Amino acid sequence: GTTYYWRMDEVNGAPDHTVFKGDVWSFTVEPISIQIAGSTIAVTASSLSNETSMPEKTIDGSGLQGSMHSANQEDMWLSAAPDLTPWLMYEFDRMQQLDQMLVWNSNSTSEGFIGWGIKDVNIEYSLDGVEWAILSESTQLDRAPGLATYETPQVVDFRMVQAKYVRLNILNNWGSLLKQYGVSEVQFYSLPVQARIPDPATGSVDVLPS
Repeated sequence: GTTYYWRMDEVNGAPDHTVFKGDVWSFTVEPISIQIAGSTIAVTASSLSNETSMPEKTIDGSGLQGSMHSANQEDMWLSAAPDLTPWLMYEFDRMQQLDQMLVWNSNSTSEGFIGWGIKDVNIEYSLDGVEWAILSESTQLDRAPGLATYETPQVVDFRMVQAKYVRLNILNNWGSLLKQYGVSEVQFYSLPVQARIPDPATGSVDVLPS
């Protein structure tokens, strides 16, 4: 979050050595981690219940106002019923050094008595989608209230592992009645390792100096 400034001055030769001050330039260092844009993430799932409750709903911000998620089922992913091997997999556009994952669990108005939300989950990560490492076995996710005031996502620490893929292997849900599973939203945060948001943008032409 710190901003750094520099300036290059022109200095005449002898005998006067006149200094002509240059423009002040700056750049701002990133915070420790930044959110990976959902538009750069591909998500697949073991199944889906209908054409509206797609896995893409977990990364597109639908239903989110700030940190508060709606209780509208169409803003969430819901698996088929039954789904005997439920999972969600996220693929980033490049390798990321992951800091955290934020999860808003399934939050429909029926959540309180059906309990589609994930309860226990195994979390894995991979660089190539073939060889997988276990981040955490049987992590338990909090149950959502099923209200439009849901604003406390669960934070999962990724400890700065390097990954291009993350997979959530779902073990059970909070209802334990139906073999059907849901998630509202998932956000990933990574350590920034490349410059971004240049101004002017890369490839700009006919740019007048300010």
